[in-house]
Formats: sequence, C-alpha cells, structure tokens
Amino acid sequence: RNYFIICNQFWQHKGHLTALKAVKDARDTFNIKLKVVLTGRFPDEKTLKYCKEISDYIKECHIEDNIIFTGFIDKAEQIILLSNAEALLQPTEFEGGPGGFSVYEALSLRVKCIVSNIAVNTEISDDLVTFFEKSDVRDLTNKLINSHNKPSKFQSLEEIESQSSRNVKKLEHFWDQIITKYCV
Repeated sequence: RNYFIICNQFWQHKGHLTALKAVKDARDTFNIKLKVVLTGRFPDEKTLKYCKEISDYIKECHIEDNIIFTGFIDKAEQIILLSNAEALLQPTEFEGGPGGFSVYEALSLRVKCIVSNIAVNTEISDDLVTFFEKSDVRDLTNKLINSHNKPSKFQSLEEIESQSSRNVKKLEHFWDQIITKYCV
C-alpha cells in the first residue's frame, strides 16, 4: 500500500501531467517520494503526442522510479491494484459524470479518492473523497502528502470479493430504478 493509482485512459483532459508534477513537487519541496501507478495502454496510438509529453516529462524530471505503467491489464488485476492503493487519483479537467467510473469503483471498495474540484465532481458526497483545486499542483501535492501520512487498511482478496458482491446488488438496484423510470 505504498502507491497511488490513476485508472484513466491517456487523454489530455485526464490530468496525468498535474499528478506527475505533484510527484515531482513532493520530492523537490518536501523530500517525500511518492509512487503512482498508471493503468491503461501506454503509449496509446490515439494520443501519441500526449503520451510523448508524459514520457518526456518523467524523464526530464527524473521521476522514473516514482511512476509505474501497467499497460493494458485485466479488470480483475486493476481492481486488486485499486483496492490496495493509498488512494485513487482523479486529476481530470473534464468529466461527463461525477468522478468518472474509476471513482465509483474506488468508493465501492472503500478506497480514498483525491479528485479535482471541477463542478461535476463536486456532486460526489463521500467521506473518502478529498477535493483539490483543478490543475493546482501544490494543492494536489499537499493532498497526496496528507493521504500518504494516513494510510488505509490493507484489503484481502476475501474482503474485496465480499464488498464486490454487495456492490453488485447495489448496482442491480440502481439499474432497475433507471430502467423502470426511463424505459418502461
């Protein structure tokens, strides 16, 4: 449990560079070494320019040891990584819905989330969510360090499966309500 995780595709509006700058800031300003796991296909052929910008920044700032790219992984592996992260980072500058799907996955697993304060994200109401000012590297750095100093409990596979089962029931109920309200 010594890493943060970003579960986003490598699109520019997802804010990966803000997170990477915060990792550098934590190291340079506070002498704290943070690790961030980035899931998803990298480089992504659809966003090669942005992926190069990310890669160049990591090299220029010498934070290669702080960043782990998983590449495209099985969803079960991603859930295990997410469930045992210090927190999910969602540094996005735009989302269609509150937090994007990864925040809901994290919250369903009772994983802390550090989320940009864009308007749609502020609709999220959960004690596990900490907001930071969108694109504000220092604010994100401070939130990461604060979270890093208050680790969460490690979750076993059995705990994850039990929580997942409860979440499936909640999700079924949610979709039943949506279908009944809008489709029947």
